[in-house]
Amino acid sequence: MITPLELEKTDFKRALFGFSKKTVEDFFEKVKVDYEKLYKENIELKDKITMLNESVSQYKSMEDVLKTAMITAQSSAEEIKKNAQEKADNIVQEAEYMAQKSREFANQETINIKAEYENLRKEMVIYKNQMETLIKTQLEMLEKI
Repeated sequence: MITPLELEKTDFKRALFGFSKKTVEDFFEKVKVDYEKLYKENIELKDKITMLNESVSQYKSMEDVLKTAMITAQSSAEEIKKNAQEKADNIVQEAEYMAQKSREFANQETINIKAEYENLRKEMVIYKNQMETLIKTQLEMLEKI
């Protein structure tokens, strides 16, 4: 690409009936000014593109980090949910086991109480019979006296 300095150093050959030097120089000065402006703008735009490309790279890097963080967070959330569900299941199983044990204990206590009641009732019947026999014997003895 031609630089503004190269344009400035360019010299046209003159011909006998050629263009007017003043007109060519005036036109050339306008072209040089416009070209210099475009050249600077081009450099600025290239710098801006470089800067924007760096920003895009940074944002892509940040996006990758955020994607990784989101995936990690999602995995962690799923793991926490899974662990919580397992704990809940264990608590329910333990509660069911304890309830079953309590029912078994209560049933055994009921059986024991019923057996004790039956034993006491039998003892009472035996005691009652013994008392009746004793009283009858005592009555018979009293009648003999």
